[in-house]
Amino acid sequence: MTNAATDEVVGKPGLADLLEIFYAPRAVFARRRGGEFGLPLVALVVIVAIVTVATASLMQPLWDAMITKGIAKGAASMTPEQIETAKSFGEKMSMVGQPITFLILPFVVGLLIWLVGKLAGVKQGYGVAVMIATFAFFPRIIGIIVNAVEAAFMPDSAFTSPMAFSISPARFVDATHAPVLTAVLGRFDLFTLWSTLLIGIGVMVTARATRQQAWITAGGVWLIALIPTLWGALRTA
Repeated sequence: MTNAATDEVVGKPGLADLLEIFYAPRAVFARRRGGEFGLPLVALVVIVAIVTVATASLMQPLWDAMITKGIAKGAASMTPEQIETAKSFGEKMSMVGQPITFLILPFVVGLLIWLVGKLAGVKQGYGVAVMIATFAFFPRIIGIIVNAVEAAFMPDSAFTSPMAFSISPARFVDATHAPVLTAVLGRFDLFTLWSTLLIGIGVMVTARATRQQAWITAGGVWLIALIPTLWGALRTA
């Protein structure tokens, strides 16, 4: 059975969807059953770029800590000049990497939504899945801002891992001594769960899927997204 509320279309896709996705996602997805994701994707990348630049001074200590940690693994075979070059490159990539990531990931997550949805019996096109994924990333914008606000009040000693800023149980675990547990708990981040919820709602509305199909799809994407993080944690454990 499908939810009758998902069959109601109010208005046409527009700029208002970028705000409405936070409080009326069903209406947004109902208007975009055709899979229109161009404008939302451009808006997502532009907003992330603006927020990244605006919060750079607050997040710089975390970026520096991550860069230093990464370089330390190969520092023994690097000259001082190479280390400085690597740090400079890392700082530049920290600034531009986040918007680029938000440009690419909707297509990757969209593919996962499409594939897992097929396994769950959901009939939906790839373009619609990308649209769902694009809107599912909008809560991450709030997440970036929240992290920056946290950074403004945290001591330098706290800048050890991105998980230290997550709104999840992972922030209470020492990532150095329990990387696997940290990786798993990090998937219970508030904004990750919010994004997962939007995926489920999006599938339910656009494909007129059952609740079971929608949550199998959303849950499957959540689990698959854990694999790269878990693999990285296992390598450092």
